[in-house]
Amino acid sequence: MLRRKLLSLLAGAAITWLSAVPARAIERHRRIAVLNWYAKGGEDIVPDFEPRLAELGLVPGRDFAIEYHYAEGDERRVAKLAEELVASHTDIIVAIATPAAHAAKRATGTIPIVFMVANPLSTGLVESLSRPGGNLTGFSMVSTELSGKRVDFLRQVVPNLTSIGFLGSTNDPNGPVFAAETEAAGAKLGLKVHRVLVSGPDKFPDAFAAMVAARVGALIIQPLFVEHRTTLAALAMHHRLPTASDQRAFAEAGIMVAYGASREEIQRRLVHCVAEIVRGAMPADFPVEQPTEFEIIVNLKTINALGLTVPPGLLVGATEVIE
Repeated sequence: MLRRKLLSLLAGAAITWLSAVPARAIERHRRIAVLNWYAKGGEDIVPDFEPRLAELGLVPGRDFAIEYHYAEGDERRVAKLAEELVASHTDIIVAIATPAAHAAKRATGTIPIVFMVANPLSTGLVESLSRPGGNLTGFSMVSTELSGKRVDFLRQVVPNLTSIGFLGSTNDPNGPVFAAETEAAGAKLGLKVHRVLVSGPDKFPDAFAAMVAARVGALIIQPLFVEHRTTLAALAMHHRLPTASDQRAFAEAGIMVAYGASREEIQRRLVHCVAEIVRGAMPADFPVEQPTEFEIIVNLKTINALGLTVPPGLLVGATEVIE
């Protein structure tokens, strides 16, 4: 296993709130609700909050209680869950993925919301990363800004690549943003991007058929579809499409490469943010955090099965190679 940490352009620009905010005394017991866009077990990036908060000195049952709610990728369900959490006087909402964060924002303007999303600026969750204001803050995975890296990886691995497909979600405000970022990255490298946005997994077969008809030579998948990674990996292999996305779980399921923010860093910093709010801080006190650590997971088994060869330099730069 090869490991390497890649620093973002923001690294070193300022001391983050994780070290700048002093420890606060617990004011009272807090009810924390995790509002997860995915089905239970659909993704692998959400931390197990209870033991991690305990590591930071918070006592379960005394300082906080936590519960998990799963929207199962359903817009109506996530909206209803958000409204129920507000009505039940939840103290803190942790929103996982952009649709859940927007549902929570629509439901309350006062309950603290800590989000984990791709790009909170592009969809209007906050007006500023440094001064989010209001009742929201959290972690921006800046996945859209990494589109160029994924496009370039595919270009280096796939011989004579001239066009790529982009599979995105109509349920996520970030879907068109991801697509536009991918198109811009492709244009810089002389690649045409074929955009296909779908509402859910029942549309995947038609989406792949459309991309095959368009003669794309590779594919990028929006991370919101992570809970369907096994299905997507099977479809990609069936159609012989080299594929990239962002979360480690994609590569572990058989997708050729995953490039994105470090799972450990996301979990660590998200938990720290929640801990400070449990101690009485307000979301407006903290800037929206962005990753400084990234990981490249390469599935060499998939690459070999597709009959492709990875330049040695790309493997040297990988965080992990699945063989």
